[in-house]
Amino acid sequence: MPARDSVEVEYLEGLHLTRSILWLDAPRLAELCFVSNALLHPVGPHRRLLLSERTAALLGPGTGARPHMLVTPFYRNFVVGELQLQLAPSGHMPGASQLRIGRGRQQLVYTGDFNPRPSLCAERIHFWQAPRLVLKAHYGLAGDVFPAVEREQARALAWTEKVLAGGATAVWLYLHPPTALELHQLLGRAGYTPLLHRSLLPLADAYVRAGIRLASYRRSSHRARVIIWPWRLRLSSALSRRGRLQMALASGEVLRPDSRRRLGVEHGFCLSTRADRNDLLAMVERVGARKVYLTGRCAEEVAHWLGKLGLRASVLAPPRQLQLFGASGGGGNSTDGQNPPGSDMEVEDQRSQDQPGEPA
Repeated sequence: MPARDSVEVEYLEGLHLTRSILWLDAPRLAELCFVSNALLHPVGPHRRLLLSERTAALLGPGTGARPHMLVTPFYRNFVVGELQLQLAPSGHMPGASQLRIGRGRQQLVYTGDFNPRPSLCAERIHFWQAPRLVLKAHYGLAGDVFPAVEREQARALAWTEKVLAGGATAVWLYLHPPTALELHQLLGRAGYTPLLHRSLLPLADAYVRAGIRLASYRRSSHRARVIIWPWRLRLSSALSRRGRLQMALASGEVLRPDSRRRLGVEHGFCLSTRADRNDLLAMVERVGARKVYLTGRCAEEVAHWLGKLGLRASVLAPPRQLQLFGASGGGGNSTDGQNPPGSDMEVEDQRSQDQPGEPA
């Protein structure tokens, strides 16, 4: 039986802190649910939501004033029942946060998507010390090691300049909206004013409302020479009638084998607001975690890898099979990874309408 002040996480149709009312980015009804970033759109039946000030601002005007919202600035300590809680930036997107949970002398850090690399939009990540860590592994396979950010940004700008010099329109495709706006900021600082697809405009407008100094962008223009567009709409007539186009994908997916053929793009640049394989290990080491819980599509592979390094790592997912990797010990409900069937890619832009016959 766990000690009274132990801090453990379990999977019960969502991540739950045992013996508490606290849930973590949970899709199901929760008495209190921590929301790690504004893309999660917490419009479900949660009774109360815990989120950062900037996440509340990104969710819309007046969000922070709603009675079911518990809005807190970064680094402020507060108490819910017997839990001591504190938020800090995760670096994934503006307002995105980690949550440090204390119960008695025990502590755990939870983070959804995180990014320790330099960002043009998000707050710089903070590293806590804790014996337990819940970590999202969207990337994490052996080949998921990103190049230096500055090098890839320089390559992206050089490609854009070359396309425009050749008389074509540069179309930047994206899978994940925060990556799209990081790319927009990069292009804006280089003197371009990109046209943003209409599905990206609400988030861009929200960034501005929340105090992010976003570069200027076009809402509509037939003369736009630089366009940021959802990958899943790359075959739309709205693009094809713009004349000669050159397309490139900005995503960590471009590192995957045969990615350009699978994704139907000729050019790819490894720009991402998520952690790569090395970032995951660095996070574990910086936190000093002795026990690691994994979520996300690469959770099983990363748990195996961390286990081989001598770490206790278990996967939190629907409870079909209990697996613990590495050193012995208990660990929450665990199972294999959460990849979509038949695919190792997770398309993120759920607000864009699918094109008929395109992969989801």
